[in-house]
Amino acid sequence: FTYFVVMFVIKRKELVARRYGAYVLIMLIGALLTKIFLPSVWNDFTASLIFFDNHWSYVGHIMRNYWHPIIGGILVVMGSWYLIKKQEDERPGIWISVTFFVTVLSAILIWNRNVGPQYIFFVQTFGLILAAAGVYAIAQYLQKHIHNKHIFVTILVLGAILVPFYGYFMLENNTYHITASADTANYRKVFDYVKRNTIDGDAMITRNFRNYYWSGLKMPVLDFGSERSDAQLKDEGKVQKVTVVGIQKMTDEYPTGWVVFSDNDKQFITKEARAYFDNNFEKVDDSSLVRGKVNVYRWGAIN
Repeated sequence: FTYFVVMFVIKRKELVARRYGAYVLIMLIGALLTKIFLPSVWNDFTASLIFFDNHWSYVGHIMRNYWHPIIGGILVVMGSWYLIKKQEDERPGIWISVTFFVTVLSAILIWNRNVGPQYIFFVQTFGLILAAAGVYAIAQYLQKHIHNKHIFVTILVLGAILVPFYGYFMLENNTYHITASADTANYRKVFDYVKRNTIDGDAMITRNFRNYYWSGLKMPVLDFGSERSDAQLKDEGKVQKVTVVGIQKMTDEYPTGWVVFSDNDKQFITKEARAYFDNNFEKVDDSSLVRGKVNVYRWGAIN
């Protein structure tokens, strides 16, 4: 949609602008019809957005593959300028630039969810294309102003050697490879611990979308946390946030059980509820299976 809007503005004095204007109009009408005739679909979509959030740490994830984030940022901007302004057909450059910048800004400002490199990973390819174009632009500029037949290839080779942070790929833990020592939660192992130590009558407080990891355990679950509305959650039998009242209701009904949540889930657990976990439940911190940014508690445990 943003691409069509940008192209409509750029080409507004040309006949082709009508086509882009038609695309924009069709998409707006489609959104309006969805809101009128498919309100549940519309609500699910808008519930995932918030105006405005503060997820600037996404910039760090985007620039992690460059030797220095400032160098990476400069090359991305320069590559965008080169593809749009210095090419006969600016449409590919506009498409790549819009895809990259709009996605990154959306993730930072309006995505109503926790920050994670996996959510922004797909757009890094567009950033790398822009950075590569930036290196090419520098090489072309120097070739034009420095009369040396080797300067063009030299800049390209230096760019390939110096711009990427190759050391990142050799780290023990990174986006592409995670070992047991990483601070990233390994839910398979976490819930393996729960499964090994579960007793009859146990219940669990956790986010139910991870139920694959405890498949086979027939235990009631207090599901929580979502970007959907309170009304939708009530229909699904879950709550937006875990509160002390909800915890006490669960423990009154079930004498033993578990609590499993990651640091990213804290936005769905009140501060008082987290304090209640610490003061009244047994925290599991002595198992190699429970590591990283994940919290596991036990209530009513039998020692």
